[in-house]
Amino acid sequence: MIKALQKIIEDALRGDDESKEEDREHAVKVATAALLIEVARADFRENVVESEAVFRTLKSEFELTPEEAESLMRLAENEADSAVSLHGFTRLLNDELDESEKSRVVGMLWKISVADEHLHRYEDALVRKVAELLYVPHREMVRLRHSAVEEIKARS
Repeated sequence: MIKALQKIIEDALRGDDESKEEDREHAVKVATAALLIEVARADFRENVVESEAVFRTLKSEFELTPEEAESLMRLAENEADSAVSLHGFTRLLNDELDESEKSRVVGMLWKISVADEHLHRYEDALVRKVAELLYVPHREMVRLRHSAVEEIKARS
């Protein structure tokens, strides 16, 4: 997984500026989507609500068509299946994102973790670990969690 994402970044460094930016964005999208999928899987249950939330989140956050979001999900699932740890994904995001973008990713993770109106302890632990690996301050991580919970409550 890391090699595939590193190849995308290395290829981008050799290309023109426009293709570099496209490759960077693609790698960030894949890494983010893989983390969203990992959170949805964290409680070891196939949950249609969480899977649909991942799809909707990818579609809206990255302004994708349904087909593009579905393709990104499949690619990210393959990357997540072959990954041995989260470090490859978080390392890429640390290298490519600024502080506010990292917070945005953590916010997305919280939204997936509470999409089924139940925060499983493994989901909670995973989001906290990713936030730590992305160097998102604890206070910001808690604020994002609270926002995601309040958003779910408002929908109910």
